[in-house]
Amino acid sequence: MKKFALGLLAASLLLAAAQPVAAEYELHLNMPLPPTNTRWELFLDGVMTDLEERSGGRIKVVPYFAESMSKISECFETVKTGLADLTEVALLNAPGQFPFHERAWDALDPARVSENPTTIMHQLQKEFPEVMKDFEGAKFLNSYDGVIGQFIAMSRPVTSLADLKGKKIVAFGGPTVAAKIEALGAVPVSMSPGDAYMALQQGIAEGAMTGFGMLVNRRFGDMLKHLVPVNITGVILGVAMNQDTYDSLPDDLRQVVDQTFGEEFTQRGTAYMSSIEYQLARQWRDEMGGVIHPLTDAEYEEIHTRFAALDKAWADKLTAAGLPGDNILARLRELENRHSPLWKDSRLFREFGIH
Repeated sequence: MKKFALGLLAASLLLAAAQPVAAEYELHLNMPLPPTNTRWELFLDGVMTDLEERSGGRIKVVPYFAESMSKISECFETVKTGLADLTEVALLNAPGQFPFHERAWDALDPARVSENPTTIMHQLQKEFPEVMKDFEGAKFLNSYDGVIGQFIAMSRPVTSLADLKGKKIVAFGGPTVAAKIEALGAVPVSMSPGDAYMALQQGIAEGAMTGFGMLVNRRFGDMLKHLVPVNITGVILGVAMNQDTYDSLPDDLRQVVDQTFGEEFTQRGTAYMSSIEYQLARQWRDEMGGVIHPLTDAEYEEIHTRFAALDKAWADKLTAAGLPGDNILARLRELENRHSPLWKDSRLFREFGIH
């Protein structure tokens, strides 16, 4: 009988050990992307898994995909109010919410490629902490940026800057983007991506300000085969947490959050963004017949002249919002000179065999 009782005890202990332990903290993640999106599959899913594992199972992340919790433009609001504990924030998709970050890349040097934009952005955030007021009301964890930048792609070859004159080009983004397209001599046309595809297909528009993601994933590259290397703007994303949720965690779990979304997150985000963007560039070239048409140094000088007043207006808007606009613009230029190569010296040109 004693052996039987000991056997029952051992069996019950093994059974108890096999039962999953409920997490102490269940974090609801507002993930506006579908679960099949590569940014989730190849990057953010792994980050959330690491967060759970580093916590020893005490944290469980429960994602809500595809705008099932809120519209993409309202993601940050959900962590401010506590509807969500965590969210990815597409800073370009919430007009008016982020005075600096939503249009931070609208003053890029058009002659340079954004190969290290996250390095530049983090330095600006460090040197001008006032810009982080964009995220008051929540715990902002980190930001990461799309590489290469947003450029002009056309349905017909562009042999010189003059070939853009009078062409109708779809402009995604704010008024500065449209103004820059106009400064290039083209006619900016604002519309949604869905309408833009139809307009390009029907020849109503002859080009678009775009990136390789839209060229391949939204099939703009079916019509747009000719890239004009003028960097118009960029893409910036971030991850934020409800402040009360963060504050309620014990010290060791706050350290886990800080570690997971700190420098390691920056490195992983940069690696993912770079890998996927150049993969898409090669796909556009190899499967869609995409070609890059280099511009001359003289043409870039002309573009600089045309964009100068617009860049100054960008800085003035920051100043009106209580930020040191002129200083930010000057520092942006210094950081670009260090971290953003000229198109002719870029990895993209090398991969396309342009010398």
